[in-house]
Amino acid sequence: MAHQRMVVASLSLAVLRAAEEAGVNRERLSRAVGLSPEQLSGAAPRIPLRQHRALVREAVLESGDPALCLKMGLKVQGPTTDLVGHVAMHAPDLRAVFDYYSRYWRLMSDGIRVGAQPLADGGALVTVRDPEPVDGASQCDYELALVGLLNIARQATDTNLRPQRADFSYEAPAYAAAYHDIFGCPLNFARPLTLMEFSRVQLQLPTLAPSAYLRDALESHLLELSRNHRAGREVVRRVREIVLQDMSPRLPTLAQVARILATSQRSLQRQLSRAGTTFSQVVEEAVRDSVLWSLQRTELTSEEVAFRHGYASLSAFVRAVRRWTGQTPSAYRRQR
Repeated sequence: MAHQRMVVASLSLAVLRAAEEAGVNRERLSRAVGLSPEQLSGAAPRIPLRQHRALVREAVLESGDPALCLKMGLKVQGPTTDLVGHVAMHAPDLRAVFDYYSRYWRLMSDGIRVGAQPLADGGALVTVRDPEPVDGASQCDYELALVGLLNIARQATDTNLRPQRADFSYEAPAYAAAYHDIFGCPLNFARPLTLMEFSRVQLQLPTLAPSAYLRDALESHLLELSRNHRAGREVVRRVREIVLQDMSPRLPTLAQVARILATSQRSLQRQLSRAGTTFSQVVEEAVRDSVLWSLQRTELTSEEVAFRHGYASLSAFVRAVRRWTGQTPSAYRRQR
């Protein structure tokens, strides 16, 4: 079972703004995927990736516009991508902009990864991919990421930048004409990777107003965040392991987990906060993953799965599964 994957809340806020401009009710959209005002207010800088992706899917359904993710990408700006974007905007040229996103994108999202692969002629391939095969990225996620990166590059260089080519790891959609309008370059669908190719001359384009002083100051903070992020992921992993090993008859408490980790409750809460999550969120995600895995991969009855995961009643278990999947345990199990 995979670890809990997170994304910065600013990306979800950008989705909500774009959906609102498309006529979707923002509050109703948030409620539909279980996003609380606290999660979006900055109190929790990172939210579960599954909620963010559910938000994107729900926004497309509510708007009735299958090309909405492309349009969302055109709303993405440097500040949308948090501190990484602020650093990238002070890069000296376009090559450095893509390099910063390649190095630090993981601080924004545990989902899609951005890569900058140099070519022999001095150009580069800017790739987007999801290394996680389970609950991986959808076509919408790729559209939003690639168009967002292109829009940031255009803003950084103040040009109507057009890649040399763009490849996509899925079949051409019915609205492929919108791709041509946005990218303005040769397009190739059903390819192994989703990427854009840029020439050496394009990568040498200067950014609008780079400041080496601000870039260095902001990047030092990014490096610190990167170290904390790695440490935080390790703490989350250890907490999940403890929860998954000891869920019956009751879930372990914060005090019990802190005692096992030989730390104080307050220290553990601080470490989880630096990882962009809370103890209750880690427990909820661990239980969810384990429950859904058990329903899909074992022959245990719903009652047995509920007991093994600390549920006091079957009705509470059914409500939890319905909240996670929109289905009853038996309906979810029939999908396997």
